[in-house]
Amino acid sequence: MDFETTGLKYSEHEIIQYGVVEFKNGAIINETTQFFKPDEPVRKSLVKKIGITNEFLEDKPKISEYYMEELHNLLKGKTIVAHNAPFDMKFLLKNLHDYDIDHERFRVFDTLPAARRLIHETPNHKLPTLKEYFNLDDGSSHDAINDARATGKLALLLLERMN
Repeated sequence: MDFETTGLKYSEHEIIQYGVVEFKNGAIINETTQFFKPDEPVRKSLVKKIGITNEFLEDKPKISEYYMEELHNLLKGKTIVAHNAPFDMKFLLKNLHDYDIDHERFRVFDTLPAARRLIHETPNHKLPTLKEYFNLDDGSSHDAINDARATGKLALLLLERMN
């Protein structure tokens, strides 16, 4: 799972894209992404970084109970894999709470601390660095579906190294 957001603070900023890629037996079996029009326009500096423009988001739906229910249904009963999971989980939990969606406690595997423990050949453990070094994805960084796909592949690599 990965989110693109309008900023780093879950209490102030909004989700503008989620990406969920489901793996089974090491293979991708499902991919889902959704974009949202935020209440506040995306800052120019962020548009440069992530490439998601206000014009692109103009005709997208607002995040709502419907979309959070949809996301919850994709995630429930599964292990959530995220790179720097506390960031994504704070946005997920805040939005589930805001729309009063009951949820179980999620199982989460954070690839960032695992990468720090198990990968020593890269200059850092940022997802774009790991994506490039291990050729995890041919998509651009800062696109939630591409990053979710790469994070899933990174998790598989890390699980191999754990064994």
